[in-house]
Amino acid sequence: MAHFVSGRYPEAVKWARKCILRKTNWRIGHAVLAASLSQLNLLEEAKEAVNNYIENITDETISKLRLLPFKNHDDARLFKEGLRRAGLPD
Repeated sequence: MAHFVSGRYPEAVKWARKCILRKTNWRIGHAVLAASLSQLNLLEEAKEAVNNYIENITDETISKLRLLPFKNHDDARLFKEGLRRAGLPD
């Protein structure tokens, strides 16, 4: 998450993938991966990440995801926007 809010999306992708490999049902790892790929405009990969997310955590939506308490409103907006573009339902 720290890499995401710092705009270091390639690093966020790298670490999110590592986290998901270790714990496939970790919501935040899946969310960070999808949102980061989306911010990098890698939308096909982001959509694939969301499909994997939903496969591991069924019936997930943005509103059900307990987002971390972002200190910056723009970070939360970018995170949600990335998830929407990747295809995670509201």
